[in-house]
Amino acid sequence: MNPTDLDKLPNWKANEFILVTQNRNWFSRYLYRIINHSRQESVEVYLHEKPEIDGEHSHSIFAMNFDKGKVVLNNTTVWELYQTDYYTYRNWAINDLIIIGINTGWGSEYTHILINVDTDSWVRAKLFN
Repeated sequence: MNPTDLDKLPNWKANEFILVTQNRNWFSRYLYRIINHSRQESVEVYLHEKPEIDGEHSHSIFAMNFDKGKVVLNNTTVWELYQTDYYTYRNWAINDLIIIGINTGWGSEYTHILINVDTDSWVRAKLFN
């Protein structure tokens, strides 16, 4: 975590609504940002530890179609990936651990990001109907 954000955490409570997103600060070395919507605060973070496998907010890759830019998670949701992010998920594999976050950057029609904990990378995505 960015040391300049440490003073925010003591006030955060376990039941507050938080989201994970990409960090859009160009001058930061932290890839992700955790947003506490209850307090309207955010902190810059790295992924240091994997979440619990098959936990409430973690999933794994069940299937992938590289040519069509689709990923199926173990909760049976199918995600369509943002075309310019295809090069990123070429290194992903079946059973990689995924966290679903919110896209706050370019390609806003792709409302989410899929964060691959095993490769420490993310792609923009939207649910495929």
